[in-house]
Amino acid sequence: MSNITVGVSLTLKCLGNIEGPRFLDGRTGYGTVGLAPSTDGPFTGTHWEVIGVPNPAITLRAVQDQGRFIEVTGISFTPN
Repeated sequence: MSNITVGVSLTLKCLGNIEGPRFLDGRTGYGTVGLAPSTDGPFTGTHWEVIGVPNPAITLRAVQDQGRFIEVTGISFTPN
C-alpha cells in the first residue's frame, strides 16, 4: 500500500464470489454506503479520495455534488 498516499483517488471492489453489485458506493444524501454495479453514471460515490494514511488505518472520503461527503476508516483494505 505504499503507493496509496493522501490525495489519491481510488475505487473499492468487493472480490466475493456472489454475483451482484461490487463497488463501494458512498451515498451522501442518506449518510450510508452500499454496493453499486459500476463506477459509471449515477454511482458518483464509488470514487474515493484518500484523506489520511496514519498507520495502520486509512481514511477515505466519497465526495459528491453540493460538497457533501462520507468518510470511512479501516485497517484491513487489501489492494489487488
